[in-house]
Amino acid sequence: MVNKTLHILTIVLFSGFIGFLLFASSKAGLNFDSSYNLLSYQSLFNGTGFVYEYDGKKIPFDPVISTGPELYLPAFFIWKLIGHTSYHTAVFVAAAYFIAFLLFFIFGVLKDARQRFVALFAFLVWFFANGKNFGISSNLFIDPLGEVLATCLVFAGFYLLNEKKMFFGFLLFGFALDTKPNIIIALIPTVAIFIFQKLLFPEWKRKKYRALFQKGIRVIPVSLLMFLPYLFYSKIAPVWALPDHEKKIFQQARDERNVHMMNHGFGQAIDLYKNFTPDGIGVFLGKTEYKIERIRSFFDKSYFLAALFGFFLALLLILSRRHWSFYLFLFSTFFLSWWLFMSRNTWYRYFFVSEFITILGVGAFLPSLITNKKRYVLILLLVVFAGFSLPRFSIDSLKQSLNGEEKKNMMLMKEKIGQIDEKKIFTFGFLQCPQIMFLTNKRFQDFFNKKKLEEAKKDEAYFLTTYDNILVRNEMNSLTKDFDLVVAYGYNRLYRIK
Repeated sequence: MVNKTLHILTIVLFSGFIGFLLFASSKAGLNFDSSYNLLSYQSLFNGTGFVYEYDGKKIPFDPVISTGPELYLPAFFIWKLIGHTSYHTAVFVAAAYFIAFLLFFIFGVLKDARQRFVALFAFLVWFFANGKNFGISSNLFIDPLGEVLATCLVFAGFYLLNEKKMFFGFLLFGFALDTKPNIIIALIPTVAIFIFQKLLFPEWKRKKYRALFQKGIRVIPVSLLMFLPYLFYSKIAPVWALPDHEKKIFQQARDERNVHMMNHGFGQAIDLYKNFTPDGIGVFLGKTEYKIERIRSFFDKSYFLAALFGFFLALLLILSRRHWSFYLFLFSTFFLSWWLFMSRNTWYRYFFVSEFITILGVGAFLPSLITNKKRYVLILLLVVFAGFSLPRFSIDSLKQSLNGEEKKNMMLMKEKIGQIDEKKIFTFGFLQCPQIMFLTNKRFQDFFNKKKLEEAKKDEAYFLTTYDNILVRNEMNSLTKDFDLVVAYGYNRLYRIK
């Protein structure tokens, strides 16, 4: 009777969450990064090739696109079926992936009604309590970006490896790595530890060296599947698809991107290596302290809650040693360590990967503690989990995700500039308003291209801003004070340049 009641409750909660996710997806505004990524697919749909275009310059297979085709190609095929490009097609593709993952997780990985209810309830508590999951410019479970899908694929990959389905496990790792390449930082060491502990160490311990060698020979070729999708998309496909003159543009853009990624992905550690002195160590510690401050801001500006999350992750690492979710918590630790001590970037999206896979690991691990002998451990973990989750609830963030205001404002701006020649619309450097470019199917000009700007000003020239321009608020205020404001829809503003 209890199991039947829990089964019904699980289905009700699951159905309600899917309804919420689809409703929130329909209200979502356009995210900067995902719009940028989708512009190349829009160009491909238009028949001008898989290129990113801005200020009259075209980059084929633009390396800045940081989310792989696993998320966007299905949207592209749907565009072909419906006959036009739509941002929200990609939103619903992302939602469909996540719903499919939850079905796999709740009703595939977990085996009974109690386990399913505990896992789903814990996830929903975290999901709705964490105000960082919602907001104006970024809704990580709604925006078509790679973090959520890549994390789900990592989860599924470790589950399949634990089930001894090596081929499919490593293949899913490959799709995860292609979807979000920066997870390689945590994926490689975690997979290496899994292979050693689960496959090689038992044979070594028993001194069965022949069996150890045979397992090593079998697992190494299969593990290379981790790199195949990324290599095909980023290395092989451009060589096959591009003519020689475009290959040179692509190679130059990729070289510049590699330098940028090395600088941003490992800049904090590189600076310390180059200046390993008391002063250099002081600078390094100052940057790390700032990251800790950022984590504090993710936890309702509370050091206690941030420390409670750290304690929770450490506790999970210790208690889950005999459960396959241990590798999820290990992955989280590696990724969090990279973000804290190596990366220059301080965005929540990076911390999110570590936090989200921890929560998925909780959903897999906590149900295994539903026994009389382990019930006190389960209660302790649930108390700690609730302790750092519940205080983070933000009704304002939730409302922002559901009111549809940002989507409406962008659509109004789309209509306003629909008849303006794209050569007369200028944006602020990299803050190039890709959301409006996608909506209007126009490609804007760079305000810092003085030659184009002076030419356009002979007739009429316009300056466009969106939410992301608040990153350079002072520059915007100084720049636009002499412009005529034509129209303002929320954060989206169109000025006439004098």
